[in-house]
Amino acid sequence: MEAKEKSILLIIPFFGKWPIWFDAHLKSIAFNSTINWLIPTDCEIPENHPPNIEFLQMSFEEMNTLFNERLGFKVHLNYRKFCDLKPTYAHVFEDYISNYDFWGFCDMDIIWGDIRKYMNQDVLEKYDIISSRKKAISGHFNIFRNTEKTKFLYRNIQDYENLLATSKLTRFDENLLTEDFKRK
Repeated sequence: MEAKEKSILLIIPFFGKWPIWFDAHLKSIAFNSTINWLIPTDCEIPENHPPNIEFLQMSFEEMNTLFNERLGFKVHLNYRKFCDLKPTYAHVFEDYISNYDFWGFCDMDIIWGDIRKYMNQDVLEKYDIISSRKKAISGHFNIFRNTEKTKFLYRNIQDYENLLATSKLTRFDENLLTEDFKRK
């Protein structure tokens, strides 16, 4: 009996104006029809988008309020601060990830190849955290097994509230989370 394919949801908040390569990005998402994307945005929703994308229409201010409410402290959100906040996405968007085996974050400036060629059943059965960088968390593509432990990994970082609350970029997603893993 063949095991059921592990489900994956990638989350990319994007606000402002779609980049010029967005149509190519959408085509590459369509090619990966067994992986889903959640895109909270204030941009106009494309009429002919792939069915494996769910757009969550909201203003930037509503997004900031959502982070503040879910995390329980005031986040000074700006466009670059989304990088630091990536490890919190499972907590902030927990209602959306609940039916998935894996959740993850990625960047909008990727034209995807065949993700399942590398994120196959063997890999997904074996690992809880999978990064596109060797021995490091990668902001442009990282997935996590959907567990309570991975949902709150960001809380392992000392002074995480202040680091996430500041408007300054702290490289929380890649540097601080990677350093925490290496200490263990």
